[in-house]
Amino acid sequence: MSENIDYNSKKQNIIIKVISVGILIAYFAYISFDWDYVSLMFADYKNWDFSVIEFLLPIILIPIGVIGLWKIKKIGWLVITIVLTYLLWTIIFTTFTEQLGILIIIGGLLAYINSPSVIKTFKISRVARILGMGVPTIILFAIWFAIFV
Repeated sequence: MSENIDYNSKKQNIIIKVISVGILIAYFAYISFDWDYVSLMFADYKNWDFSVIEFLLPIILIPIGVIGLWKIKKIGWLVITIVLTYLLWTIIFTTFTEQLGILIIIGGLLAYINSPSVIKTFKISRVARILGMGVPTIILFAIWFAIFV
């Protein structure tokens, strides 16, 4: 029985590392495609407003989350959950039909990293799970409510 648990744990760690690499590849692809926009943001730093923070925060948080995810740290799980939740809601509210494939991928990643086996691997509490998905949801709804209502 112990060998089976060790095998499942090793398999789980490999899957998490593959997900980390996949997120990192997507991150670098995004940065390379939008490099002109990122450069423009830094060139025009005197005119920054809240939208720049909303744009740059995921760019800053994703590498931190991927490193933590790779090392099987709670902070990595939490940061990646927050960023994926943010991206999921952003796609749902802005470009749902154009980004359906990405929406399915992000939703699948969120479902997987919130599965019982991954939660057990990272030793995530129920409160951390609620905070990881609830806080970005509440913040985004508050921001969008303030903007559009």
